[in-house]
Amino acid sequence: MKTTPLPLLSRRSGFTLVELLVVVAIIALLAGVALPSFGSIFKKMKREQARTLAVQLVNSVKNYYTEYSKYPLPGDASGGEVTPVRTDEILTGTLMGTDEAMNPKKIRFLPDLKPVEEGGGFGLKSSGDLISIVDPWSEEYYVIMDADYSQDIDNPDTTSTTTKLYQGVLVFSAGEDKDPSTWEDNIKTWDSGKKSSNSNSGSTPP
Repeated sequence: MKTTPLPLLSRRSGFTLVELLVVVAIIALLAGVALPSFGSIFKKMKREQARTLAVQLVNSVKNYYTEYSKYPLPGDASGGEVTPVRTDEILTGTLMGTDEAMNPKKIRFLPDLKPVEEGGGFGLKSSGDLISIVDPWSEEYYVIMDADYSQDIDNPDTTSTTTKLYQGVLVFSAGEDKDPSTWEDNIKTWDSGKKSSNSNSGSTPP
């Protein structure tokens, strides 16, 4: 009995080794192009997260000022500008309303923040009974307040030509390198220290 040969297409049902290698090479090339872009996007996302939380901290401190007519400064801070306060358990407890000495009305000035997971993240970081606020690199923020109520603060950015910032509260993150002295990657809440025509009036912080 004479058999009919199979069509060429049906006899070749799979890829050859050369074709597979070409596909792998193309995928590797695309991945090599895409990965740096993803890395850049991820870094930018972290910086935006850090900036958003920093602004929320500024607003929380300002709301505290509005309520108590003073800043949530340490008890030993008086006159002049003070060393930056960290968002440790003292300031965090004050703004969350759990520190009755600093916040006797127990008002929560902070928005709801997500707890930081063990693998990292930003928000409320717990260590036993202590809670602090950390940036996306798990470091506490730096907060500078107008301790002498002069409506200006010395600019902490040593790379800036502007010496005075006409604001009541400054918040910054040390950034990815976790070094507050390297201002190139620090995330800060102020953009300019230039004084506006009406920024120095009134009793509320600018």
